[in-house]
Formats: sequence, C-alpha cells, structure tokens
Amino acid sequence: MSWLQNTSHTWLLIIDNADNTELDLALFLPAGRNGSILITTRLTECAKHQTVGRPDKYERLNQETATELLLKACSVEANLRSADEANARAIVDLLGCHALAIIQAGAAISQNLCSLGEYKENFLSQRQVLLECFPLQARSEYGGVYATFEVSASHLQDREDEIAKDALQLLNFYAFMHFSDFPEAAFEEAWKNSTNENVVSSNLLPDGEEDIKKLAPWHVSHLPAFMRRNLRDINLDVIRLRKARSLLTSLSLVAFHSARGMTRMHPVSHFWSRDRLKQPKESIIAGLNGLCVLSLSIRYSFIVDIKPLVSQLRPHIEYLAHSLKEWDPPRHNFHFQQAVYRLSWVMYRSDHGSALFELLQMIPVQADESWIKTVNGQSIQDLHGRYMQSYDDAMKGVTLLKKVCDVREKTLAADNLRCLASQHTLAQAYLMIDDDTKAIALFERIVHIQNETLSPEHPARLASQHELARAYLEIDETAKAIALSEEVVQIQEKTLGPEHSDRLSSQHELARAYLSIEELGKAIALLEEVVQIREKTLRPEHSDRLASQHELARAYLIIEEPGKAIALLEEVSQLELARAYLSIDETAKAIALLEPVVEIKEKTLRANHPERVSSIYLLAQCYRDAGKYERALQLTRSIEDIAQNRPGEKLADWNANLIGYILDDMDMEETS
Repeated sequence: MSWLQNTSHTWLLIIDNADNTELDLALFLPAGRNGSILITTRLTECAKHQTVGRPDKYERLNQETATELLLKACSVEANLRSADEANARAIVDLLGCHALAIIQAGAAISQNLCSLGEYKENFLSQRQVLLECFPLQARSEYGGVYATFEVSASHLQDREDEIAKDALQLLNFYAFMHFSDFPEAAFEEAWKNSTNENVVSSNLLPDGEEDIKKLAPWHVSHLPAFMRRNLRDINLDVIRLRKARSLLTSLSLVAFHSARGMTRMHPVSHFWSRDRLKQPKESIIAGLNGLCVLSLSIRYSFIVDIKPLVSQLRPHIEYLAHSLKEWDPPRHNFHFQQAVYRLSWVMYRSDHGSALFELLQMIPVQADESWIKTVNGQSIQDLHGRYMQSYDDAMKGVTLLKKVCDVREKTLAADNLRCLASQHTLAQAYLMIDDDTKAIALFERIVHIQNETLSPEHPARLASQHELARAYLEIDETAKAIALSEEVVQIQEKTLGPEHSDRLSSQHELARAYLSIEELGKAIALLEEVVQIREKTLRPEHSDRLASQHELARAYLIIEEPGKAIALLEEVSQLELARAYLSIDETAKAIALLEPVVEIKEKTLRANHPERVSSIYLLAQCYRDAGKYERALQLTRSIEDIAQNRPGEKLADWNANLIGYILDDMDMEETS
C-alpha cells in the first residue's frame, strides 16, 4: 500500500468486512493527504483508526428505509406497495430493521416460501429455515445473517483463554434473557444475596422439608462460571464479568450502555443466540444460569415494595417464564421450584398475569389432599389461589384459598401471623367476588385480634385495617371507612416513605371515600399526589396506576373539568377513555374507541373473562345511547348467559336491566 501514499492522484481505499480480531489494520493504512479510507467492520475497537469526524455505527435502518428495502427485495411493484405496507412494517419491526435479515426475508417471500402476510407467523415457528434463504444476486460475503454471527462465535470457540470461555457463557446467558436492557447490577445483587442467610439457607422447616420461600446452595452452584465464588473475595469479580462483556461488545454481539450499566442485544442476534443452543445439556445449563441469577438478585419477593432493580428485571423474568415451558427434567427438582416460586411472587406483585401463569405450571398444585398439610404445600396453594382469584376464575381461587385457611386454623393458634395472613388473603378474595358480608366478618375478626396482639404501626395490622375500610366503602358504610382510612394514612405518613405502595394504596382508598361524600377538594389533592408518584414509579399498564388515574379523572368529571379528565384518560386506556366520552355524550368517539378493543378482547380472552364481558357491555351502552338498538341488543344478548352464570356480580343485573331498557326503547320507536 506504500505506493498510494506517494502518488499525486486522489484515491479511495475500501477495506470491507474487517472482522479479524487478530489483525492490526494499521499495517494496511497508507499515510498521505490525497486519499480517503473507508472501513466496514463489526469490531468496535477499529474506531480508533478514525481520523475525521466520528465513526458511524449502523445497528439498524430506520423503519421507512427498512420497509422500502423489504418491498423491493420481495419484488413488489412500486405502484402496488401501499397494499402491503402494513405487513411489511410488521416484518421489519420483528427483525429490528436489520438490513441483511430483511434481504433474507425478501428472498424467502420472493421464492414463494410464504407471503408477506404469512411471514411473521411462520418466522416465530420456523425462523432458522427462513433465515437460510439467500437472494440469487448480491449475496453477503458470509451468506446469511446467522452465518455472520456464527463467525464471531467460532472465533470465541477457537480461543482457549478464560475470557473467551466467559464470553461464550455470558452470550448463552443473554440468550435466555429478553433482548432489551439487562442491568449489570443484577449480577452484583445476586452475588451479595448468595451469602445472605435471609435469601440462601440450608435450615429445614419443622416438618423436615426445605423452605420453598428460600433459596439454597444449589442456586449458588448454578451461577455462571464468571460469578463462582472465590473464598478470598467479598465482592463480585466485576472485572472478569466486564472483560467477557467487552469481548462480546467488540464483536458486535451485544451493545453496552456504560452510563446506565445496561446490556442489550439486537432482536436478530438474540434469535440466533437462542437457536444456536442446539444441545439440550447446553441449553439447560444456560437456562439454569439465567434462572439462578434472576432469583438470587431478588432479596425480597413477598412484599409489595421491592427494589427498583426488579422493575428492570421484569421483562427478563417474563421472557424466561415463557422459555421454561420448553423444559421437562428440571421442573421436578425442588430447588428449581424454589427459584420459580420466588420469581412467581415477583410477577404476582408486579401484576404480570401471563408470566405468572407460565411460572406456576412449573410448581403445580397436587391433587393429594395430604399435600396441603405441609408448610410448602400451603404456600404453593396460596399462590395458585391468588392467581386464580386475580386472573382466571375468582370462585375457584376462593376455594383454593379457603382450604389453606381451614388447615391453618386447625393447626395454628388464632393469633399466629401465618394463620391471620391466610384469613386476610381469603377475605380479599371474598371482596373480589362481591361477597362483602363474609369479607367484612373475617376482616373484623382479624383486626380485633391484631389490635390486641400487634403494635399500631405493624404492617400486617395496617394492611387489615386498610382492607376493612375498603370493604366498608363497598357497602356504603362511609363513616367507618373514613375513620379507619384516616387512622391508617396518618400512621403511614409517619412510618413510610412517600413512594411506598402501601401508603399510596391507603391514600387512594381514603380519596375514594372522600369522593363518595363529595369532599372533592380533599379527594383531588390526595389523588393528584398518588397519580404523580405512580406515574413515576409504575409502568403505564400497571393496575394500581390505572386505578388512580381513573379515580382522578372521575373526580375531574364531577367538578365539570372534562378536558382534564380526557387528557388524563388518553394516557390510561381506550376503555376508560370511552367511558369518559360516553359521560359527556360523545357517543361516536366512544364507539370508535371500543369497537377495536372488543374485537381484540374477543380474540385474546376467554368468553367469560371479566374484561371481555365488561367491554362488550360498555359498547352495548354506547350503541343504545346512539339509538342503534339492534346492535346494542345483539351485544347484550351475546353476554347474557355468561353474566347470569356469574351470580353475585353486579354486571349480571346491569346487563339484564340494559336489555330491558333497549327493548323498551325499541317498542317506543315502533309506536312513535
């Protein structure tokens, strides 16, 4: 290359696919003022050769360019592309706008392996086959996108040093996480908790069993090799971890954001990292590494307020939960179930019903009635009952929870905290099915015992008083509800931080009570504070955040400030926004919002799911208000049998009344 630096002519040198980590490019870069050098590489270290401007990093195309590239690769005529744009956008989003993956998708579609409309569904089940399709012209030097990544993996496998081995294990670990941001802090927290006796314990329960609520040395032994404990070290060898991650980053297999301490993967490289784990043993090791890091990184999983780290881990727990479905042998291991139980509680507290369902399949309730007499059996049945009560069949949930309660009442003292805790959960379940009488009787009994045995600041006592106040509000015993709620809020304001969820929940319920007696100023002041905090601390779809936003919007409507209400509800949900539009006679807008909501819920939820039934009922109300009685009657009739088969629920009476109103309206219309 030396002749280039001596020539008087201008020149351009292109070094393409410079991906050899052992090669120093400086040996091939001529000096001089007359030339320009363009290097394409996946090695981030090559950025040091940059002398003008800054290196350009092309991780993905923008959506518009990616969509156009796909349609072109599919040989779709320019004048016909508008009809296929929606399907094309869905595909490029799935592929993370990765240029080579998009070209391969176009090759598969143009070779008639599937249509644009079928590609996304086929990709989820046969992505390896589809990503082996290549265009006949202008092929990549490496072949397919998977082959491109495999070059880097082969490089790591060829090396025999510790860093390369750690990097491969770390890559396998990330394959079992979601491709979005994974915090470095999770590794450090898992390390700390591995020596915390409140997390990891070998102590046995009185019945001789290990405690399912704890973790064991088994979980520590299944941490990745780069985290294995060195007895001389107090802290995690974070340098070893970072060297492995740095190597993956240099090969563009992962990306690391140093300011936030987060590692992420491109969706396509993440697909590849999962698919390359072909051997069952290799896959199980990587999955157990992921399971143990996640479970050990969570110190407190049974309380509502858990560390902010947990919110960062939720997508990874959810992804792992779906991955666990593919496993069989490990699920029968008690230590495996301990980790799953811990993650299940996190998903329950985080309001992730689908992930909780997947996890609970790993620790099923047993049919043998003697099983529930064990401490672990009661704990497992309790969690199953909570899931059923909240997400599936509320009546079945009550049945499961009552069995736990009955066993503990027979075997434990009346003031035993475990006994009172199971009664508390059962009383909450009674409230869920509108059996207010049983709920209140049970809560009053619990509160009476706790008032005699626990201090006024004890969390369990405050929690029961809070729930009793909520139950009083349900039966319009507002004075009792306010007196209890004010006492609870007053104590929690002294003992809990402003963002503690128990304190926020109590303030929310007190605000509801104030609304019921039209103490609007007090209610709005409390709700605005709660909403402001929950919008900062909870994800947009969290039920607690939605509930507070909804109550505040309702308060705004009462004081005739619909603008504030609608602005708030636009962030909440289409269902709640539709209710707001209906309340101010904007029926057409409400119907436009609800039709797609009902369509989606009919496709995704079972026929008797409360959310599905409620959305259909609300849409029927809208059509009745709009004078479209035939459509309204059709909707109410479609849920009539379902509503009648759920006795005790107000919706059954509401739907029956709405049918009567619609029929009356139709009769009046005919006679007029």
